[in-house]
Amino acid sequence: MSKLFFISAFIIQFSTAIYAQSSADYQRFIQNGKYGYKTTKGEIVLKPKYDYAGEFNEGRAIIASSDYNYLNYGIIDENFNEIVDFEHSYIGDYSEGLAKVKIGSFKIFRDYYKWGYLNRDGEIAIEPKFESVGDFHEGLAYFYETDNSLMGIFTDKVIRYGFINRQGEIVIQPNYDKASNFSQGLAPVKLNNKRGYINKLNEIVIPLKFKVADVFSNSLALAMTDSLYGYINLDGKYQIEPQFKRAKRFSEGLALVEINNKWGYINTQGKIIIEPIYEAGSKFVKGMAKVTLEGNDILIDIHGNRINRIE
Repeated sequence: MSKLFFISAFIIQFSTAIYAQSSADYQRFIQNGKYGYKTTKGEIVLKPKYDYAGEFNEGRAIIASSDYNYLNYGIIDENFNEIVDFEHSYIGDYSEGLAKVKIGSFKIFRDYYKWGYLNRDGEIAIEPKFESVGDFHEGLAYFYETDNSLMGIFTDKVIRYGFINRQGEIVIQPNYDKASNFSQGLAPVKLNNKRGYINKLNEIVIPLKFKVADVFSNSLALAMTDSLYGYINLDGKYQIEPQFKRAKRFSEGLALVEINNKWGYINTQGKIIIEPIYEAGSKFVKGMAKVTLEGNDILIDIHGNRINRIE
């Protein structure tokens, strides 16, 4: 790979880290049906006034205003300046400096608008020309198109997935029945009812042989061959053998799994780290996860210690 590629990747990661760090003190909250923001210490920095507000991501947050039961979306920066007014049908969270957007807000035709991307200034970076798109990961984003021929009118529409780069150019043609995000250089794809993984050159590097194939996290991916979930490594081999009826992807070195109708957490070697005693759970974020115990939601750390009761 070229030096330019590595420099660009470093800039994206470095910039993302700056935005995440500087906006970490803001949290959205709801009061009387409206969204506002406060600090982690509970100090209100923006009184509730939006019909929707997202968490800050890469120094930007998505906001929305309701119009005849339809939400129209805009963007605010870390100083709570509205850099994009309520003029779009939908805006997604920023990822690698770009946010997917469904252009326009006129409610009668909003389902027919195309998708594109905005840069951090809220300007069109990739023209809206796609039926649907995902977020950018590792420089690529999936998109799909459907068969709009007469045959598609009389039969089920055929949806095909491919990938675009940051310039909006198609780099992997839409030949797959399903596709998801790139992670650790690989993306799960589905073709002829089987799932496997491709690299950025569109080479199948893990054969299409799975019923379920999730994105990689912590060098492992949730997968299913027959009827039970396990975890495969980057070579496509099971590192944790299929044994779970229900399971989630890894986050911060731990994965949520169901054992005997209760949820607990395992590490990347398949060892139980947090005993399965919970009715529900979530992934770990910044060393914390929300779990449900005897009907109560609580926060735990990566050792299973209770941090705080969620009111």
